[in-house]
Amino acid sequence: MGGPPWFIFLSSVKSAFTSGSKNLVAEAVRNSNKDLLILFSISKNKLENETGSQNAFKNLSKIISFFYIQMEMESKGKNLETRVVWLDGCGYNKMEYDNLLKNPGFVNLRNNKISESKFFELDTESRGKLAERFGNEIVVDGANHAAVGGTFDHLHVGHKILLSMTAYSSGSKVTCGITDEPLLKNKKFKEFLEPMDQRTHKVLDFFNTIKKGIDYNLVPLQDPFGPIIVDETVDTLVVSEETIVGTDKANEIRLSKSMKPMEIVPIDLVSDFDSAAESKNADVPEGNTVEKISSTEIRKRLHLEHQENTK
Repeated sequence: MGGPPWFIFLSSVKSAFTSGSKNLVAEAVRNSNKDLLILFSISKNKLENETGSQNAFKNLSKIISFFYIQMEMESKGKNLETRVVWLDGCGYNKMEYDNLLKNPGFVNLRNNKISESKFFELDTESRGKLAERFGNEIVVDGANHAAVGGTFDHLHVGHKILLSMTAYSSGSKVTCGITDEPLLKNKKFKEFLEPMDQRTHKVLDFFNTIKKGIDYNLVPLQDPFGPIIVDETVDTLVVSEETIVGTDKANEIRLSKSMKPMEIVPIDLVSDFDSAAESKNADVPEGNTVEKISSTEIRKRLHLEHQENTK
C-alpha cells in the first residue's frame, strides 16, 4: 500500500472509541488519496480485561470494526483502499518494520488528544519501544489452524473484519474457503460477481498485509463445508453471526469421523455508520441496530449503474 502508515497507541479498550480516535481517522483520511493503512497497538492483556481470551477476541473485533467504520464514514466520495493492522499480532519482521517506517504519519494518541511526530524525530529509546510493539499475539488461546469461508466478492469492510479476526485467531495456518460453483448459481446480480481468481487474489493480498508468518491456504468452496470436515488440523472456525447456522452440523460430521470438534468463534458484522457518528459516548455500534454490509447491494448498485449508462 502506498502513502504513510498511521500509528495509534491505545491505553485501554475504551480509549479506541473516543473523539480523539475519530479525529485521528478523519485527519488520516484527509491526508490519503488512494491507500490508507492504520496500525494500532494494544496488548493482549488489555484486550482480555481480566476476563479471558474470548473477551480479547470480542474487544479486538470491536476496535477493528470501529476503525473501519470511521474510515468509511470519513471517506465517502473517496475511493480509498483501507487496511487496519493490529501491531501486537501482525508478525512483521525487521525488514517489513523498516519499510513501514520510511515515511510514517506517526501518531501517538494520549488523553483523547493527537500529537504527531515523524519517526526520524524519535530518540533511540522510543524507536526501540515502537519496534517492541510488533508481535505475534493471537486472541484465541491454543488456536493453531483457523478457518473461514465466504464469497468475498467486492471485498468490503465486513469481509475485512472477518478475515482480520481469522488471521489474529491463528498461530500458524489459515484455511479460507472461497465460494465457487455450484454454490454461486443463485447469487443475485451474478453477472457483476468478480471472477474466482480475482477474489482469491484480493483475499490473499489482504491477509498478507494484516498478518505475516502465516500459511494461508485458499481453496475453492464447492459445498457448504469444504475442508473443515476433512482436515482434522482445523481447530477454530471464525464465522459471522449470520453464518453460524450449520456449524453444529460441521462439528457433528467431524465427531462422526473421530475428529476433534472445532471451536466456533462468531463475530458480528456491522456496516452502518450513523450510530457510531451520533453516539455521544462513541460506543461501538451494535450489530442489531445497523444495516448489514452486503456484496449483493454492491452488485445491485453496479447493475443499476449499468442500466443507467446503457439507456
